[in-house]
Amino acid sequence: MVKLRGIRLGGVAAIIALLVAGCSMTKVHREHPLVQAAAEGVGARVYFLRPETERRMGFPDNPVRLVLNDEPLMSLGRGEYTVVNLVPRDYSLAVSNETEAGTHWDVKTITRDYSFTFQPGETYFVVVRAVDGEFRGVHFVAETVDIGDAQRLAARLRAVSVSSDQQIERIPLTKG
Repeated sequence: MVKLRGIRLGGVAAIIALLVAGCSMTKVHREHPLVQAAAEGVGARVYFLRPETERRMGFPDNPVRLVLNDEPLMSLGRGEYTVVNLVPRDYSLAVSNETEAGTHWDVKTITRDYSFTFQPGETYFVVVRAVDGEFRGVHFVAETVDIGDAQRLAARLRAVSVSSDQQIERIPLTKG
């Protein structure tokens, strides 16, 4: 009887783990004024990728907040990527995360700003990576990569769609 109970509890735990693993942490604010539907015209297709870290990092494992031109764009989950069609133009991207830092490991928010220019009809791959600053805390850098690097990263990441009625566009095999 004890063995049967262990099997049942193990089965329930496995089902719960699968359900939790299936939930994405990435959420895109589709109402952002510079996000456009693909049918609205020639925009810039921008993939945002966030690789897994080499180890658990506590607060920095939570979704990173991306603010585009002073408007919230998305929260990007660890080990996930998504694609957004943006109005072509110059952008200021603020990347914010919580981390523990200092001699008393106080929780604080770190924000770093980056500039990008996205052209009409082009596809871009922006990777958001964690950098461990040790006692200064973990911060994130955002940089563009080429299609080959994006494909290698995406092979180990989970694709997340912008909306529930849309399938995620996988990283294309060719740029354009």
